[in-house]
Formats: sequence, structure tokens, C-alpha cells
Amino acid sequence: MTNNNKNREVQEIRKLIREVYNNGEEYRRNPKKLIRLFRKLLNYHLWREIYMTLIKKAIDGKTIYYSELAYEVNKIMGETLLPEQGNQLGVTLGPILGIISWYEYLCGRPLLSAIVIRKSDNTPGDGFWGMNEYIPKIDNIEEIEEEQKRVFFCWGGKFDIKNSG
Repeated sequence: MTNNNKNREVQEIRKLIREVYNNGEEYRRNPKKLIRLFRKLLNYHLWREIYMTLIKKAIDGKTIYYSELAYEVNKIMGETLLPEQGNQLGVTLGPILGIISWYEYLCGRPLLSAIVIRKSDNTPGDGFWGMNEYIPKIDNIEEIEEEQKRVFFCWGGKFDIKNSG
């Protein structure tokens, strides 16, 4: 894939993300529309690599730092398409992770983005707590840890989870 194609892909992904966030209520009322859009996003190499990197970590029963996720995806893509540190890292990955979790929720799976954490305190970023508008609310670190266990169990069968539904 040429640099022009990669840059075009990044721009198209950003456009689709804005579409979801600008019309969130419409997508909430019509979940099939979000599922269709997610499947369209899977046609983009960058989006697919982000999603697959998360799934691989979940299968292994491991969390991943935001910076590590960006680094691994950039390495696979062969260039720096995602910022690997600083404020732009969260600004870029946050909306992507939000859509991935919303999709996972609609598919009846736990919130995959719960395994993406900050180095500073080993918790998901501020955006994770803010996406509760469209998915069940997670209020505290204990609930995050339980959600992470559900993710690991769902994808890798690694944990015996008590009280899971």
C-alpha cells in the first residue's frame, strides 16, 4: 500500500468516525447501521490491524498500553500512522476504541477496549468512562477489572468469572 493510499485510508476512517459521533442517536436507534458501518471499517487495513491487535491481546489474557497499541499497529503498517505518545495518542485512539466497544456490545460481547490502559495508572483513558452514553455504565476500577476478565474469558477462555451473565 502506498503512502498516498495509507493517508487516504486514515482520512476515510476519520470521516466515518465523525459520522458515527455526529449522529450517535441515529446509530443508537438503529444498531444495524453501526454494525454495517463497522464491517465497512474492517475493509481498511489500519482499522483491521487495530481490531486484530486487541483481539490477540485478549486471547493472550493481557492488557495493552495505548502507546503499545499504537506502536504495534504502526510496526505492522510499516510507518507511523498513529501517534505513539502525548495527547494526540488518546485523541486519535479514543474514538476508534469507542466504536469498537459499541460494536462489541451490540454483538453481545464484553467491551474490548477495557483492556487498553494508560501507563500512568493502568486504567482505561477518560474516553472510556465517557462512552457510557450508548453502552452500560462502568463506574469504578473494580468494574473495569471485571470487564477485563470478561474480555479475556470471551476471547481466550482464560479466566473463571464469577457472576458473569
